[in-house]
Amino acid sequence: TIIAACENKTIEEVVEELKGQNYGALKKRATETVLNTIRPIREKYEYYLSHKEELMEIINKGANKAQRIALETLERAKHNMGLI
Repeated sequence: TIIAACENKTIEEVVEELKGQNYGALKKRATETVLNTIRPIREKYEYYLSHKEELMEIINKGANKAQRIALETLERAKHNMGLI
């Protein structure tokens, strides 16, 4: 199921592709598939570790946006409850 999920295939398709192969082939395929799936995530992680200023800008923008949305939601809730 890991291979199917990572490769966007059905379990039946993966079973058919691996038919007649041994357990070692299955393990190798699963390992390669998982590594290929997480490679872009790992590369982005490593990029931001070496570009911390850019990462902090993204974090701060997200925090500001979240705070703005939260305050709007809180004001709407207070208004709906008759508190303001």
